[in-house]
Amino acid sequence: MPEQQLRQLKRIDEKVSSYHAYQAALHAQHKTPAITEAQFVLNKMLQTRLPEMLATHYQLTNINVTNENSEKRLEASKLLQSVLDNIEQR
Repeated sequence: MPEQQLRQLKRIDEKVSSYHAYQAALHAQHKTPAITEAQFVLNKMLQTRLPEMLATHYQLTNINVTNENSEKRLEASKLLQSVLDNIEQR
């Protein structure tokens, strides 16, 4: 995985950690905010879509590494980048 994508994953992880800390603080104050559609979509992307994309990226880039596979690796990298951009934006 390119260094840029690893840094982006780290930024996403830091934002998610801050969000979880915020949620924990609300629960400590006995406040339970209603979940919005945007939060639901983001949770789904983090819990389902991102792991799937990382697994697919790994498979396309590391299995049968040949010249024929370079197009698949490039496509996998572009798809992963679009998912990372979408998650980080949310």
